[in-house]
Amino acid sequence: AAQYLDGWGWIGSLTSFEYEAGYWLIMSSADELLLEGCNSPMLNLVYNLQEGPNLISYPAPGSTEIAEAIPNDVEDLFEAVLTEGGAAMNTDGGWVGSLTSFSGGSGYWVIVEEDLSFSYNIIDSGLGRTANKYVETLPEGDQFMVIQSSEQAFYFVNSATIDGEPLDKEDLIIAYNGETVVGSRYWYGKATDIPTMGSDGSNILAGYCTAGDKISFKVWDESEQKLIDMGANGETTWKNLGLSVISLTDIVI
Repeated sequence: AAQYLDGWGWIGSLTSFEYEAGYWLIMSSADELLLEGCNSPMLNLVYNLQEGPNLISYPAPGSTEIAEAIPNDVEDLFEAVLTEGGAAMNTDGGWVGSLTSFSGGSGYWVIVEEDLSFSYNIIDSGLGRTANKYVETLPEGDQFMVIQSSEQAFYFVNSATIDGEPLDKEDLIIAYNGETVVGSRYWYGKATDIPTMGSDGSNILAGYCTAGDKISFKVWDESEQKLIDMGANGETTWKNLGLSVISLTDIVI
């Protein structure tokens, strides 16, 4: 890490950016970062990954779908790819989740089953092709808003029903740590990924998740205009960079 302090400048063990690495930038206000250096895609850049999570870059200005970008000979060793508020999980039926592409300018946690080395299949030069990024607009007000944290986990919801009927796409699944909203996602079908934010120790993220917390879920039923408590079948214990597959049903009292 590196931290900027008035009167001191940059302190910490991190002293430079590397092409193959990804970084969390914690900002006091919105701004742009312009990096000086090579702007052309680094087609032959080799990524040496260790078993488990690795924070890496995508070395081209455009985007490439995940299944295309990862070489076939190592794709089965990739369990998941995570980025800010979005995730993709590798299943027998292919990649599922809201994250569909690697894009230049973004960092990614890639979780792999064993040590490996690979280079991306960069299909596009970056001229004109952009990622099909999942975008959602929450209901008016801030009751379901969360702050992006550098610590997060994802719950993939395979099924969600109320009164035995599947959710509509207008229905919002909300994740709670106690009484604190820590994530939300509109239902978009099987394997909807719910990002849940963790605490990094700062006051602004007070009440967010820490390892061992149990996450609960509710649904904002758009047609009924009310919150419905949901029961979860599957592991709901939170851990940073954790992945869990669950199903949700309404709690009948």
